Amino acid sequence: MNVLTFENYMIYYDCSGFASLSSGVLRARGLFYWEKIMKNKEFKTYHQLIDILSERGIQIEDGIHENSVIRILEKENYYNIINGYKDLFLIDNCPSEDEKYKQGTSFNEVYALYIFDREIRHIYLKYLLMVENSFKTVLSHEFSRLYGHDNYLTIANFNTT
Repeated sequence: MNVLTFENYMIYYDCSGFASLSSGVLRARGLFYWEKIMKNKEFKTYHQLIDILSERGIQIEDGIHENSVIRILEKENYYNIINGYKDLFLIDNCPSEDEKYKQGTSFNEVYALYIFDREIRHIYLKYLLMVENSFKTVLSHEFSRLYGHDNYLTIANFNTT
């Protein structure tokens, strides 16, 4: 097996087409496999995470105490709030290593967007579950009508060939 490194990726290739990886994440089958090289990140305390946000331009507003931000991060997760919604607030053409937020970006704005999205997901999930239940009801009703009430246990009833 041969290995190439290109930007943030390691590319494995083998002319036999049967190469395999014993470690790392397999991304494709065939002659080429690749995995993203992840930088090792050091553990950061909540205070350090808040300092990083401040250095990058996110304001912790006067009305919200740092301890409140820490409680939010403990409950909701830094990655879910910040990394999930940061693209809307980042300065354009800013290299990913030097992320800077647009002037005036506050933690409250990013968190409010996270909460809004979460509420939309909950509403969507509620109705999706209702549709799923209706579908299962119709499916089981029609199956029972065609094959009887306990014939769902017969595997041949599911064969379409």
